[in-house]
Amino acid sequence: MFVTDLLQLSLFFGALGLVKGYPAFNTPNKYDVNGDLCPLLTRQGLACPGLCAKSAELCPKNLNPNLPCEDTGHKRCLDGTCSKDCSGIENPCLCGLGADDVSQQYVACIPATDGVTVVNFDPSIKTQQIELACAKIWNLVDNSTTVDTIGTFIPEWSADNQMNYEFLVCPEVPSPRFTFKEPIYIAIYTCASLFVAVNMFWYPFKKALEKSVKTSKQVYTSVDGFTLKEKKMGLVGYKSNIVGTFSFIYLVVSTLGLVSLLLVNVLDYYGMIDGIQFGLFLSSDTSMAFFIAVWHVCLVWLALLMLVNTKVRNFYRVRCQLKDARFIHIEEESEEIVMTESANKFVLLARTLENKFKDILGLNKSYMTTKVIAEQIEKGNAKPVKYFEHRCERFVLNETGSFSTHNFDLGDSHDVLLKLKDGLTTEEAIKREGYVGSNYVRVEVPSYLKALGSEFASFFYLYQMMCLWVWFYFNYYKMGSVQTLVIIISAVVKSVLKVNSEKRIKQLAEQNGVYKVKRDGVWVELESVHLVPGDIISLESGSQVMVDGAVIKGEVVVDESSLTGEAMPVRKFSLKNDPIAYNKYNSGKIYTVFAGTSVLQCTGSSVYASPAMSVATDIGSVTASKSSSTEKMNGTLNEKNLRRRALNNRQLSESAEKEALFDSDGDAIETDGKLEPQTQVLVLSTRTNTNKGKMVQNILYPTQYSFVFNEQLRIVILILLIWGGAAFGLTIWLMGYNLTSWFYGIFVISQILSPLLPASFVISQSVTAARLRAQKVFCIDLPRIMVAGKVKVFCFDKTGTLTREGLEFSSAQDIAVLSGDSGVPEFGVSHEDLTQLSQISQIGLATCHAVAVVGNTPIGNPVDVEQFRVTEWEILPKTTGSETEESNGVKYLDTLISPIMDNHSEKTNLPRKVVHVVKRFEFEHARQSMSVAVLDPDTNHVHVYVKGSFERLKKISSPSSLPSNYDEVAAKWASEGCYVLAMAHKDLGPVEDFSALNCMSRDELESGVSLNLLLMFRNKLKDDTAEALGELKNGNIRCVMITGDNALTGIYIGRASGMVPQDSQVVLGDMEHVKDSNEPVLVWRKYPSRELVEDIDALLSAERERVEYAENKSVDLVTRRSSKLDLAVTAASFDYLISTDKIRDYLYDIRIFSRMTPDGKVSTVKMFMEKNVTAMCGDGGNDCGALRAAHVGIALSESEASIVSPFSSSNRSIFSCVRLMLQGRAALATSMAAYKFLIMYGETMAWLELFQFYFTVIVPESVWIFIDSLIAVGLLFAITQSKAAKKLSPFRPTARLLDSNTFYSTVGQVIINLIFICFAFFMLFQQSWFRCNEFDSSSIDTALWWLLGDNYEAETLTITLLFQFVNAAGTFNLGYRYRRAWIYNYILVILYFAFLGVLSYIAIADPNPLGCLFRVNCGDPAVLESLGYPVPKFHIFTYNSPIGHNVYPKNYRWVVWGYAVANSVVVFCYEYLVVNGFIGRLVGKLRPNFRSKKSVVKL
Repeated sequence: MFVTDLLQLSLFFGALGLVKGYPAFNTPNKYDVNGDLCPLLTRQGLACPGLCAKSAELCPKNLNPNLPCEDTGHKRCLDGTCSKDCSGIENPCLCGLGADDVSQQYVACIPATDGVTVVNFDPSIKTQQIELACAKIWNLVDNSTTVDTIGTFIPEWSADNQMNYEFLVCPEVPSPRFTFKEPIYIAIYTCASLFVAVNMFWYPFKKALEKSVKTSKQVYTSVDGFTLKEKKMGLVGYKSNIVGTFSFIYLVVSTLGLVSLLLVNVLDYYGMIDGIQFGLFLSSDTSMAFFIAVWHVCLVWLALLMLVNTKVRNFYRVRCQLKDARFIHIEEESEEIVMTESANKFVLLARTLENKFKDILGLNKSYMTTKVIAEQIEKGNAKPVKYFEHRCERFVLNETGSFSTHNFDLGDSHDVLLKLKDGLTTEEAIKREGYVGSNYVRVEVPSYLKALGSEFASFFYLYQMMCLWVWFYFNYYKMGSVQTLVIIISAVVKSVLKVNSEKRIKQLAEQNGVYKVKRDGVWVELESVHLVPGDIISLESGSQVMVDGAVIKGEVVVDESSLTGEAMPVRKFSLKNDPIAYNKYNSGKIYTVFAGTSVLQCTGSSVYASPAMSVATDIGSVTASKSSSTEKMNGTLNEKNLRRRALNNRQLSESAEKEALFDSDGDAIETDGKLEPQTQVLVLSTRTNTNKGKMVQNILYPTQYSFVFNEQLRIVILILLIWGGAAFGLTIWLMGYNLTSWFYGIFVISQILSPLLPASFVISQSVTAARLRAQKVFCIDLPRIMVAGKVKVFCFDKTGTLTREGLEFSSAQDIAVLSGDSGVPEFGVSHEDLTQLSQISQIGLATCHAVAVVGNTPIGNPVDVEQFRVTEWEILPKTTGSETEESNGVKYLDTLISPIMDNHSEKTNLPRKVVHVVKRFEFEHARQSMSVAVLDPDTNHVHVYVKGSFERLKKISSPSSLPSNYDEVAAKWASEGCYVLAMAHKDLGPVEDFSALNCMSRDELESGVSLNLLLMFRNKLKDDTAEALGELKNGNIRCVMITGDNALTGIYIGRASGMVPQDSQVVLGDMEHVKDSNEPVLVWRKYPSRELVEDIDALLSAERERVEYAENKSVDLVTRRSSKLDLAVTAASFDYLISTDKIRDYLYDIRIFSRMTPDGKVSTVKMFMEKNVTAMCGDGGNDCGALRAAHVGIALSESEASIVSPFSSSNRSIFSCVRLMLQGRAALATSMAAYKFLIMYGETMAWLELFQFYFTVIVPESVWIFIDSLIAVGLLFAITQSKAAKKLSPFRPTARLLDSNTFYSTVGQVIINLIFICFAFFMLFQQSWFRCNEFDSSSIDTALWWLLGDNYEAETLTITLLFQFVNAAGTFNLGYRYRRAWIYNYILVILYFAFLGVLSYIAIADPNPLGCLFRVNCGDPAVLESLGYPVPKFHIFTYNSPIGHNVYPKNYRWVVWGYAVANSVVVFCYEYLVVNGFIGRLVGKLRPNFRSKKSVVKL
């Protein structure tokens, strides 16, 4: 495109540099087609000038002013016309002078109404020829009089004339000029002088005030909660001053006044001020000069204000110390992440220059000013607390005179947090609220009008506005109105989307509820906005959690899907009275409820009938009572025991109304006649310090992303502006250095760089977002849609994403000890029926989990739920308000009972078994295990069970308990696609005093265990996973798996899903201990043979050579890039490769990343993002970080307005990813098509303008309106309606506006169209009927500029270029891989053929109303009749042409039409066959391959 502009410049400057006049290469009407001189033409109907005579009698008889008027009641006036009232009509023969100012008073003859005919009409002497012809008709001269002598008989008007006659040709009256003393100028002088005076006074006054006070700039440093990057923020204090406020108000008024001058100028042009045109600005020249001057001043002034808009208000304030400030000016570094950076040197240079420019002007930082608020938060004489709010955080002025945020550190261990169970005093709570702010994230949603104003406050809108001022002024208001409407609609769409998005965020963020809060030792009800860190609150089922808090009493089941997208309920436990480290985001997550989640069930709540959740986690002093807890009768609990529990609960409920209750430590609690809440939470964080608050803050103030598309768009705009500036200069030079040429030059600029360019991208993205929504894929970040079109690597979570949500139990395999002296452990037979296992194993499987029951539904980790389900054991319910407790005070976490053995005939006589869970350590990702201590009341033994990954259990189990083939058996199950867990056991023996057990640490509890069994689950693929992955692979997208599961399971799922090709060799890298080494080393083994790979680099080198060799072969792209060798790594080997800086050498060969933590997933995604556009798909649980980090993240979540990632889908199928890729590629291709169409529109417009100026013609106004409204707007909208392809192509659309494909497409069409338009004029100049009838501007009335298209030249431009305009849209709509076939864009097809039909009719048909509207094949009625056409019955404006028409001969009309169609066909073939077709691909193969070998990514 840049070359196109240079080509245009060089051609025109080169040609015009040799030109003395114009047209450059010919003199109009000089030679005919044979080279002979053209004969002079005969002109008919030429109007005679007025005639003045010494007396009425000397006037020609039919022009005698003494003749009576035909209408009765009319009288003859001094100008020779008839009127009822002649007052105000003066003698025109005085030419505005007084009677005493002329030597001879003449009488005005009646104006002649009949035109005359001039034979051999010569434009150079046309005035004399017309005067001679008129004089002869009036018989005032004889036939011997010539044009050279007519002046001696009848001279033109002169004040000194004494002849009998004179032609009424008054001398040109000089245009009125401003004296610059008019009221409007005095007002301008006064306002400008006052503005300068005010600012000249204010600036030194401001400096004097600031000099007397020592001021400083505070630099506040914080760490981003998500990126962990250090952020610095500069704070400067300001206070208002009455002089500065007045100065600022005057600045605003002056700016509005400056813009209003343009409005007044435009209104005066249309006579809307004084009722007459130029009533205020005197004349056209003075009006245009004033407009041009004010336009330039306004442009510079508004651009300057936009540059400093965030600083200008503080310029009119006084800088002061922070402690005295009423306003804080905040300065932050602007961070912009460039996605898919371009390696183009030109782009890099432009970016470097842009950054330097921003550094110089300070545009590399963001600025804002916020108000300081003083608030009294403490009683007494304490000073008010001063603070300001910024990005939803409160910054409070501290004693050192600086601002900072306040975070209350409540503790970092369980026992420390539990000491805060008494809550806060009211006074302390109010104080804390003053420091941290009310507990909600305030989202300021602007009104639609304000959002629209903010949208318009950009440089491109300023460019659009200034262009449109010119359009409105220069009698082009019709098209200006259309363009304005389109621009406003585009801005409104963007503003509405922005406001609606922020409304959704506001609804999410600004929630309020009522809680029971412990203040001053009493439970009171408070709104959640008043909660502060340190408060103790009570939760109830069905309520929303508004804080981040630690559960200190009871248990809670919450729904975290609104934050994570994970639909599975999560169980939260209370803190333990142990010195256990607490971190709410890591190990403490299972004890923490997060803001934004919903409570499904909690201890003591009656919303859900789920008393099973009523548990206590503090064991206390526990003693066992075998007799009271284990009475059984034929498999049922002793009825006496159940009746005793019910009685105890009833008595407890009744006593609550009369006396205080006691907590677990025996302290009395005032309850005001109400039960002490059984679920209590310690508030840890509020506002943006909560997990939800940080996410909302991250959405409200996201990091700015710049796609390569946006990067190059800036360069394109710059290039177009440079070309527009050159065309502007060329226009002024061609048209003459006058005021009118300036307006035409601005027209050229506004057409080269279309104001519709940004609107086209918004429309395309909005259309695609609507289509995705219809397919249940929701988008909250429209620009990311186009980024999705460039995805090259797609990362997938396994469980719940590639596979079904839940795991299905497969089997369990006991470990038995062989008889004999050796005591060697050995695997037994695997069983699907768990009753076939030993009792120890059955109890372990029934208890070693964290399952709770909500209603009748078990909830918890999916593996735990499935494990518990297949055991068929039950969790015994407990009555609300009580604990599971025996008569001697024993308390349990859970009590479980074995199933009735009706379905197992061989064990029908066995009683039901009851066990109690007395201690539990929940699952931790870091440890990959969980553990429980279980009391068997039959034996009074406490059994410890540890469950976790088979790798983890191998490390902590006694080596003597491990079968010799442990690794092989576990690997076998994993290789068959099983999710393999192991369980270990140890017997602590009889326990009489549980205090020691209560104090036992996790490491102590889990040490010394013996391996007990392997437990296998199957994670089945979703039905459509393999097909969807196949689609992505066929789309040339590499799919990888990032899973927390075992590597072998991942490999199995990879093979089953087709992610790992069936013929691909998989090599697994893991850290292993080898002989003579204390440290583990990275070992590579082939799967499934476990054969050791000595040199993995050699193996990979051979694979890469194979791929490179295949890349040069003419085979299918997917086939030649299909992998034959894939790597799999564990988290340990991944970390090792990172530490040795080798991960990037293997990254694109690794297919399976296993045992990855959430942070590991983020690291993996970010590494892929370094070189390629990377997408991440997960179910929203542990994938949140990776989803947020990826270029394109799609969460398979039920929530439409998911805040986890830019995209979410309520359809849990990964076909949502395929749909996103299809629509993303289509949107990107469509945006490129719209971009190319508007570039073609601008370049074609440039040719149109330059050809017009060359021939001194202007195509009719109707043509301009047709181009700028129906073609530009209509076809641009139609292009955006292209539908996505049904299948993914193995190619991605380009996102580079300066890409070779884009270059060849646009430049090629520009050159082809230029050749055709030049040849069209070449053909025209070969026509005998045209030569000697060429347009000569000197022979017509140039004042009628809108009729300068009444000629063959303008007609040729109109027909040829209109076909080119319309055809550009059709050409760029070609689907080509990413969009459906051309014909499926029904709107474009209809408009395209409708427009071509209209143009064909205009080009071919005889004179008709439509053609005459476009001034094509039309003429004056009399002339058309003389040419043999019927007299038109419709009105035709008189043709401004010597020959009175521009009707092509019939045969030439077909030639022109066929030529225009041929132009369209050639362009279509060029785009289809060369740019996008086999010719282009063949040429591409013949060119040297400069592409880096590393850019080839295996599939």
